[in-house]
Amino acid sequence: MLSIPLLISGIILAIIPGNDVGIVNALLTGVIVFSLLLLLAWAYQKLRGVEGLGGGDIWLLTGLAIYFGLTGIPYIFLLSALMGIIYFLIFVKDKSKPFAYGTFIAVAAIIWSVIGEDTIFNLLIFL
Repeated sequence: MLSIPLLISGIILAIIPGNDVGIVNALLTGVIVFSLLLLLAWAYQKLRGVEGLGGGDIWLLTGLAIYFGLTGIPYIFLLSALMGIIYFLIFVKDKSKPFAYGTFIAVAAIIWSVIGEDTIFNLLIFL
């Protein structure tokens, strides 16, 4: 459970005054993201009989939700999904093998935090 320190440090950071994401936003976003992803993973497993979303992905996205709050986490979801889909379509030959999604979540969070939302929104205008 390497994502547990991410959760704890995100909550500690949210307590510090002047942070962009307050403690209420951080905790509420974390609970919402964790609950929705857990429900999605459970429903997929019930319908398909196989695991579709690993527990590590759920914890990682929950930790990032605490850091980025309700306004930032949807874009990390979208960016990581887009990168994962592109990679899957181009490089994965055997569609029946498990697919590691956590790498794309981490890269999307790094891109979002380094480049910033303003730059990404300006780039999206040209698409």
